[in-house]
Amino acid sequence: MAIKIAIACTKGGVSKTTTTFELASALARKKKKVLLFDLDPQGDCSTWADVKSGEISIFNSLTEKDTPPPISHINAYFDIIPSSSKLESFESFNVTGKEVRLKKIVDKLEDQYDYIIYDTQPAISFLVGNALVASDYVITPLTCDEFSVKGITKIIELIDDVQDVYNKNLKLGGILITNFHKGMTMHREALEYYKSSDVFKNKLFKTVIRQTQKIKTAVVKRMSIYDLDKTSHAAVDYQKLAEEIIKKFK
Repeated sequence: MAIKIAIACTKGGVSKTTTTFELASALARKKKKVLLFDLDPQGDCSTWADVKSGEISIFNSLTEKDTPPPISHINAYFDIIPSSSKLESFESFNVTGKEVRLKKIVDKLEDQYDYIIYDTQPAISFLVGNALVASDYVITPLTCDEFSVKGITKIIELIDDVQDVYNKNLKLGGILITNFHKGMTMHREALEYYKSSDVFKNKLFKTVIRQTQKIKTAVVKRMSIYDLDKTSHAAVDYQKLAEEIIKKFK
């Protein structure tokens, strides 16, 4: 049975997609079999992995009965189900059991993987809700600014709603500090506040993801940070995060 993780935040620009892709890559380097669902209609994870949806897409799997999702193989331990621009129309699509469509797909696949990870759009939507219904844990990225905190609050409220109706076992796996720059006073002060705040202190991952320009280079070159520079801050930090998750999520 796979451990299922949604990477979710209602605010953009918090390294949600970066975390999804590089966490999956880090777990795969640990020889954990990983399946990544790109559920963001923008498809940034799919672009990064240099894969495209074909005639049959994840949208077909979500809206039609018994249509298996297209799985692309990145390497021996890392598979991805690419996004489709058609996912934008899932919000208005009238289908029975809309909230649990993804879970039904995942139920048929989870025995093949150690981890299933979902990249989600920065919004409160049926796609995000589907990811939470089909998850064991939610990881929500947080940057060192006040607007990011609002995104955390909305996701925690959504987790509560999903727990009440669809998935009582869903847990907030943790809040992940990203884009951290030790040389910036504002970042250091924000991190200290998060660590001391009753709202955040027991929810924070020990791992902090440091800011690095090499992630942008990795995206442009369509490769993982581990293939670009496995000694970079991002590579080291996401490897630590993978190790923390392996120990913490059971």
